Amino acid sequence: MTKIEKRRRFIINTVYFAIILGLFYFFMRFAFWTCFPFILAFFIAMALQRPVNWITKKTPLKKGLVSGLAVLLALTAIMAVLALIGVRIVEELRGFISLITAKLDNLPVFLKQTEAWILENIHFLPDSIETMAANSIRELFSRLGNRRRKWQIEYRPLYPLLSAFRRMEYGKSKSLYFSCHFDFDYRLLLYDGGL
Repeated sequence: MTKIEKRRRFIINTVYFAIILGLFYFFMRFAFWTCFPFILAFFIAMALQRPVNWITKKTPLKKGLVSGLAVLLALTAIMAVLALIGVRIVEELRGFISLITAKLDNLPVFLKQTEAWILENIHFLPDSIETMAANSIRELFSRLGNRRRKWQIEYRPLYPLLSAFRRMEYGKSKSLYFSCHFDFDYRLLLYDGGL
C-alpha cells in the first residue's frame, strides 16, 4: 500500500464513522422515544423465546397461550419492581424533606454544627492557610447567623408562585412578578404574584 492509499482509506473510514455517529445521534435525539416501545417489545420477546419453547415442548399447551401468559407474567414482574422502586423513592424523598425542614426549623444550631464540622476537617491544610481559612469560615458563619431571621419564611404563601410557574407555557415570553412584605421578624406577611 502506498501512502496515498493509506490516506484515502483513513479518510473513507473517518467519514464512514462520522456518518454512523451522526445517524446514531439523530436517531437518539429524534426517533428513540418513538421506537422505544418496539425496541422494548423486541427484547422482551427475545428473552421469553426460550422459556416459551421449553414449556411448549414439555406440556401440551399451545404456543400462543404460553406466549401470552409469559408476556403477562413478565410485564407484571417488571411493573411490580418499578412500583417497589417508586415507593422506596417516595419514602426517601419524604424523609429527606422532613430532614431539611427539621434542619431549617433550627437553623442557628445547624449553622454552628456545620461550622464546627468544617473547622475540624481543615486541619490537613498548612498552618497559615488553615488559619486564614478558619477566620474566613468563622466570618462567613457569623454573617449567616446574623441574617438567619431573613430565612424564616413561611412556605404556604408561596404556593401561588409555584402555580404561576406551572401555568407558564413553553416558548412564550411572559414576565413573572411577585412581591413580598415582611414584618419585623422577617416573616412573610403578604405575597402577591402573577404573570
